[in-house]
Amino acid sequence: MTIMDFACARSAAAQNRVDDDLLRLVLEGQSWTARAKGVERLAALYCAGTLGPAARRAAEDAFRALRFDAEVLVRRVLAECLKTAPRLPRDIAFRLATDKPEVAAPFLEHSPSLPEWDLLAVAREHPGRHRLAIARRRPLTPALSDALCRCGDLDLTLAVLDNDTARIGEATLAYLLEQPSGATLQAAIARRQLMPIQIGGRLVALADRARQRGSEGVDGEEPRGRAAAV
Repeated sequence: MTIMDFACARSAAAQNRVDDDLLRLVLEGQSWTARAKGVERLAALYCAGTLGPAARRAAEDAFRALRFDAEVLVRRVLAECLKTAPRLPRDIAFRLATDKPEVAAPFLEHSPSLPEWDLLAVAREHPGRHRLAIARRRPLTPALSDALCRCGDLDLTLAVLDNDTARIGEATLAYLLEQPSGATLQAAIARRQLMPIQIGGRLVALADRARQRGSEGVDGEEPRGRAAAV
């Protein structure tokens, strides 16, 4: 074995394990900045997919402990660094997804480790920024789109409609056209590139009806000067 071969083998072996000093830094670092930097290094090794089975389990155990770090910024770094990790254990992923909004939002928007049923559970129990983050997922499944559009939150519904990867069922689009914020929702639905033919027809009919009401209002309005004279 040449010196170069030995160096490469040593480097590969190092990439397959997690240094004990790094684990201690992540879990026992005295400052949150030190722990956050350690989290970045550990998550990078994990996401690279080069860790051996034992090292991967050690990293996951560290992530489980970090979910309860008292410093929100450490947990936020963890969520940011793991948001694209595939096959993250469910308990880790779900805990990050249900953390404070500033921690959970990027993870909810991007993580491939969150199955649809967990996302539906988060959407059901966590309104506000958690739901908005889910609405920005690409792609957004029909079940998630329909559930979010029926929460009674106009901003959330508009976020779903503005997501061009959201697959929204015809029944849900018809439901939205009947809501009090009809004009706003009609405009958002009309901007979507694809929609069922029946929904397109309803939009045309609603637009014609609105124009007709506007025309009748103008034609039936009595001149102000005449009204004042009477």
